[in-house]
Amino acid sequence: MAYQIVYQPSPRSGLDTFFVRVRRHGFMLYTSIVVISTLYVCFIMKPPGPKSQPKSKGSKKTDDSSSESSFENIQLEDVAHPVDRWSKRELYQYLGDHHIYPGVDEPLSHPWTDLNCRQFLVNSSSIPHIEPSNPVAVLRGDAKVSGVVHFEQEKESDPTKISWEITGNDPNALRGFHIHQFGDNTNGCTSAGPHFNPFQKTHGAPEDDVRHVGDLGNITTDAQGVAKGTKQDLLVKLLGENSILGRSVVVHSGTDDLGKGGNEESKKTGNAGTRPACGVIGLAT
Repeated sequence: MAYQIVYQPSPRSGLDTFFVRVRRHGFMLYTSIVVISTLYVCFIMKPPGPKSQPKSKGSKKTDDSSSESSFENIQLEDVAHPVDRWSKRELYQYLGDHHIYPGVDEPLSHPWTDLNCRQFLVNSSSIPHIEPSNPVAVLRGDAKVSGVVHFEQEKESDPTKISWEITGNDPNALRGFHIHQFGDNTNGCTSAGPHFNPFQKTHGAPEDDVRHVGDLGNITTDAQGVAKGTKQDLLVKLLGENSILGRSVVVHSGTDDLGKGGNEESKKTGNAGTRPACGVIGLAT
């Protein structure tokens, strides 16, 4: 007679089943707690923002230099908090961008306000603070006129030093020299637009109280048609919301009458003529 042995496992006891379920559901519960805690820390809990001094009732709005000084006192543990109370100025300055753009004092908008987690600003502390370099404009055009214009400014309250060397002009002449609104040379120098005039003034001489910011007067050429010189200007800014960065320098074919020509065009362009050469003001290496 043959025998067949069949193995049949005993049914799991109730206690074993209980512990299996506890382990399974316990892992799911642990995972849920971790996820919920992370979401709470990142999107709900709002630690205080950067420290600020209380303002007195009679206090006036501080200027750019004082706001920059107070910003330097903010510690890393402060800037590592949510950015929802920051202005664009504070973020730009912390990241090493000292130029002030239009609307810079507006609060940060979406998606910046969603960055309530600290990781972004903690990581950004390793970003090097790059000092602004001295801008340069390389002048070219359809004519033989060409040259280079350099700009230097240490801080916004300082005058800007402007240096130029421009060749190809008529000898022993005065030629109009201006900063224009746009850094657009797609249609030649014509697309650079009008003189840079953020305060909506009439055209004048560089030393006049009423003038365009872009009114640099005339350059003087020598017997070879070369103009070389240096000047300082308090209205021309590399820093601040009226920065000339990204705009154009234009050399004209005629003499700027400095707004004293006695006609309407004189108060706009100084009757300085056509635009043989221009260049966009950009950051130098």
